[in-house]
Amino acid sequence: MNWDELGFWGHLILARTSARPYQPPTDIYETEEEFVILVAVSRASEIKVTYSGGTIVVSGVRREPEPDVPKRYHLMEIYTGPFERRIAISASVDPEGIRSTYKDGLLEIRIPKRKPIDVEIE
Repeated sequence: MNWDELGFWGHLILARTSARPYQPPTDIYETEEEFVILVAVSRASEIKVTYSGGTIVVSGVRREPEPDVPKRYHLMEIYTGPFERRIAISASVDPEGIRSTYKDGLLEIRIPKRKPIDVEIE
């Protein structure tokens, strides 16, 4: 590709491309009862949350607004395309109790900790 064809800002656009999916900013904390994961994703995203083998996977695609409108970018900082975030949970959790909600640009995932059980001695 010729740099002259891309114009002055072309190097910025090329610098964003990667074979690895974008990883949205994420906060993780725990309380006595649960783990809480906050992921900054746009509502314009197609979002999927899965839990398997001790790992939460948040994935999706953020679509470009007005994809059919021809445009020439001067600055491109808002990510579009596939994204994925994998979070390993190394504690015993209750997968049936996992809940997620979306509000104000944050996907919130609540993962309840599994309560220890007393085993009766015979």
